[in-house]
Amino acid sequence: MILSFHRRWITPIQEGHKVHTIREDKKNRWSTGQKIDGYCGNGKGKREKFFEDTCHSTQTISIVYGDNKLARPTIMVDGQELSEVECIKLAVNDGFNSLDDFLGWFSDDYKGKIIHWTGLRYQPKTASHATATQRH
Repeated sequence: MILSFHRRWITPIQEGHKVHTIREDKKNRWSTGQKIDGYCGNGKGKREKFFEDTCHSTQTISIVYGDNKLARPTIMVDGQELSEVECIKLAVNDGFNSLDDFLGWFSDDYKGKIIHWTGLRYQPKTASHATATQRH
């Protein structure tokens, strides 16, 4: 399936700095094994295919600001809240220079999917998991 990207993402994807994309998927179209055809262009002119890969996996993502738009939002992957460090990793892996850049792009509440074309997956640590890990 086609994924359209802004021109700014071509180099980060080709150099392996952007290893996934975050998209709305209201019709649940994206799943493991689907072919990805990455294009840039808006369809009104010339569209350029700049990469081809396979969807390795998807994960749900939600970004919730709540009432205080000045506070850091809650970012959840597969229903688990990400820590500050995990949020930074998510932002960088999505091709942004910082978490602030990422939150500038996703400046409102958002629900969608992370579409992975590498083996990377986010596995947020829950409080009970962290405690169990510390005991062993």
